[in-house]
Amino acid sequence: MRVPPHWLTVAPQGTEAQSADIDLQLTFDYMQHASATLRKIFREAVRRDGNSAPLLAWPLACGAKTAERTHAINFAAGVLTVSVPDEAWRNQLQSFSSRYLAALNQVSPEPVNRIDFVTVKGTER
Repeated sequence: MRVPPHWLTVAPQGTEAQSADIDLQLTFDYMQHASATLRKIFREAVRRDGNSAPLLAWPLACGAKTAERTHAINFAAGVLTVSVPDEAWRNQLQSFSSRYLAALNQVSPEPVNRIDFVTVKGTER
């Protein structure tokens, strides 16, 4: 992997811990850059799908583990409807809805104003 020059830092020689901190910071910087680039690519791709963009963006907004147990089933009038396996999941995800809304609105051309979590048997994949 080629590291761009602006990511390189010069530090005095020191302990292994200092070296590990520098390596960790470089990795973190690289991952932040990669994450921003992937978000931009995804945003451009879903913008072409217009009204279905929030449906496509749900797995990105909620994360892989949550996406395995939930499914975005409808988007209309600014409301994304997401099926969940049970009431416990519904209550838990509702507590994170502001985070999900922020993530969805970063990539969706249509504003997502609310997420309705509905229990549907057989939601798990």
